[in-house]
Amino acid sequence: MKIDVTRETGSARVQLEGRLDREWAEHLSHTLEDLVHGGVRSVTLDCSGVTYVSSAATRVLTRWREE
Repeated sequence: MKIDVTRETGSARVQLEGRLDREWAEHLSHTLEDLVHGGVRSVTLDCSGVTYVSSAATRVLTRWREE
């Protein structure tokens, strides 16, 4: 899994590539948490390079979407 973050004022673009399994879902959650704590208010997730999403990753994505 690869997570690339591009930040702009108040927003960020997170590009994901590979398998988004339970372990990488935790990494993604920490990345999103760091962005929010760093002042980012808008996040765009680019999942076009993701080849697999586990149920744990779906829960993480759903939780962050609600926030």
